Amino acid sequence: MTSNLVLSDYEETLPDDLKNHPRCRSPFILNVANVMEGIANWANQSIYYDPIHYIFAGGDDETGNLDSWFSRLFERALMINHFRLGKGFGRIGYDIQWMKSEPALQAVDCPAYELNRAVIEWAKRDFSPILKSELRKSLSSLCRIDHSGATLRKPELEETLAAVRINDKRLGY
Repeated sequence: MTSNLVLSDYEETLPDDLKNHPRCRSPFILNVANVMEGIANWANQSIYYDPIHYIFAGGDDETGNLDSWFSRLFERALMINHFRLGKGFGRIGYDIQWMKSEPALQAVDCPAYELNRAVIEWAKRDFSPILKSELRKSLSSLCRIDHSGATLRKPELEETLAAVRINDKRLGY
């Protein structure tokens, strides 16, 4: 599951009324929410109902934003169920693992790096189709898995931000 956005598009597209919204406070949190949505969709398709333990790397100065996002999710049973949240893992429903205590390079970093390079190349080409033969050969080897992700430019950001407002209305905020 991946979520990418073009920072300048995010800054230009984010309306004033959503700048302090827990899902939109930073590009990091918007990406977190999008990836969590992808995980929830996977869980629905896979008929997986157990709680999911979300773990984030420390040191990104996003702890306050994560707290706001998870606090909002825990306000509604619908969101708890949708994201398979559980406080059995800790009082806030997620963990922070400090990067210094983890290996510098994790197995997931290699395919993430290659996917990110491919997305950047795709964006440089104005999102025109790219033949797999034009991408780095390691991408095919590393990513023999299903991929679900999004790259958010202005149109996708506008659609995502509109969905935030619709979801808030549906949840009674």
